[in-house]
Amino acid sequence: MATANDPVWFFVIFYLILGITFVSAIISIVYRKWILLSIFMIVIIPSHHILAIVSSLGRGSRTEMEHWYYQLLLLQPWALVVLLVKLYIVVWWIIIINSYLKNRKKLNTGI
Repeated sequence: MATANDPVWFFVIFYLILGITFVSAIISIVYRKWILLSIFMIVIIPSHHILAIVSSLGRGSRTEMEHWYYQLLLLQPWALVVLLVKLYIVVWWIIIINSYLKNRKKLNTGI
């Protein structure tokens, strides 16, 4: 049962995005595209989870996101690393979407 401190919908969406990102990195390796970026993504996603979970153990009555945000404001190193990982995931999806759009444009124009 969800409570105010346990936003299940948020974590479902968050873990779906991470899972899809992880699978897309594996697919990129299979198709030999962005191999180094993909390997890095495959390594950082589990590392990110471990770091975020271990660092959130002493959060008290705050939710995990509130705790992370508060620690980010205090410039805690673990919170900055988690932020960088989240930014890397955004950059990853920008690369994937741009690649898809370029390939789609090539197919439509015949170039």
